[in-house]
Amino acid sequence: MNCGFVSVGTSPRSEQYSEEYHEARTSGGDFLVKLMKEADSKSPGWQSQVDALDITPDEVKDAIMSLKDVAVGPDEITAPFLQATLPWSSTILYSILIRSLRTLNIPRLFRESDICPIYKGDKKPRSNFTGYRPIALTSIPARLVEGIIAKRLRQFLEDSNVLRDTQFGARAGRNTVDALTYFFTQIDSVQKSWGEAHATFLDISKAFDRVDHLALCEKLRRLHVRDVIIAWVYRFLSGRRQRVKVGGDKSHWQDVRIGIPQSTKLGPILFLAFINDCPIDRKSGQIIPAEVDSHLDQLPEGSIFVDDIGLWATGPPSTQRDKLNRRLEAIFTWSNDWGVDFSIEKTRHMVFGKDLQKLHLTMGQRTLTKTSQYKYLGLWWTPSLNFNYHVSTCTLPKVRRLSGYIRYLTKRTGNTRKSFLRLLWNSKISPVLEYGAPLWSSLISQNNISKIDSLQFQYFRKGLELPQATGRDALLTDLGIPRL
Repeated sequence: MNCGFVSVGTSPRSEQYSEEYHEARTSGGDFLVKLMKEADSKSPGWQSQVDALDITPDEVKDAIMSLKDVAVGPDEITAPFLQATLPWSSTILYSILIRSLRTLNIPRLFRESDICPIYKGDKKPRSNFTGYRPIALTSIPARLVEGIIAKRLRQFLEDSNVLRDTQFGARAGRNTVDALTYFFTQIDSVQKSWGEAHATFLDISKAFDRVDHLALCEKLRRLHVRDVIIAWVYRFLSGRRQRVKVGGDKSHWQDVRIGIPQSTKLGPILFLAFINDCPIDRKSGQIIPAEVDSHLDQLPEGSIFVDDIGLWATGPPSTQRDKLNRRLEAIFTWSNDWGVDFSIEKTRHMVFGKDLQKLHLTMGQRTLTKTSQYKYLGLWWTPSLNFNYHVSTCTLPKVRRLSGYIRYLTKRTGNTRKSFLRLLWNSKISPVLEYGAPLWSSLISQNNISKIDSLQFQYFRKGLELPQATGRDALLTDLGIPRL
């Protein structure tokens, strides 16, 4: 299983990557060699870069105190232990961080991960590693240290305004509801103006697992990130290894030579920097292939949440097709220049409104599959844009299953207290019901609204074993639960 998880970083398309990809890796490698020599020489310039990061012992102390008691990594050091020994642990971790920045030597334990495989469900194969989602558990001290570096990198990218405005993922003040609302308003506007709106949902194969470290460092260099952060990030990513752990059983260690670990604080912000110049929209300073440069004024915007990309276009249907085809070709060229694999088989083309002209889109000289429903950022989208399909086939069935399981627990344990039911409602069911609700709540049918309303009432009435004549508003008011 561990061999399988490690192997996904090897791309079957690696021989198709362009000369630009190899040149970027060479340039990134040469730049890193220069930085390593500078750090080894302990030059005053390098030391001043470390000092300019302004990392203090108090910042490390605050980071330790904000840790939650979560699963530990291979070193088995817990958050409560670090907090109970704060005067010593903060001093040691501060010393390790500063020394690693000055010498670019990072402890081996900071680059190791225990992989816990979680079964995906949905009838995935249990006998193959592809049926499991690898959850990486890294060292808690490592998470704290790289979290401080991630904070500096994120602050630089935000302050320098290099991230595209339509990137909603892994950024403060932006969330999936913002991304969903933005995508909906744009699609709805095009559909109302031209009768139909063509959109594509792009799928990146093993997005984090196949990021090349040298290419990533070259991207960071082009964004003018501090040299010391680039070099530290490379050392943190390189030389990693992992093992699969199930209960008390552990596999042998396997080296991981490519990819960004998703379970780290650095992972998401590094991927944002890596994918930032993907030509999905117009952005100052964005790298666009020369063959489509003359069409920049015709490229409308797209929306992206980390690696989930949605594209659309304006104008009559045939114009939308032409614009999207040009942009898809530019994205495919970009993918070959940076070693990114788009799964064309999973990339979908959807027409919102009436698909009268039966137009098709292509990527990499292959026609994209059309679909009548697609799950994008957790919501099921359909041509009607009313989200009744999402509520009736996804949200309500899931909530009913959760409600039934909770009733089973209450009967088995004999715990029918109001506080217990209210806690489970707020923590388990309400988040499922309310996900994306600011967008879809005003668009679904009255029938679905009534079903949601009834479901909420029946959850508490049956859980508390109250008679059917119980008043709905009176019960919810007594429980302190707002009516959905």
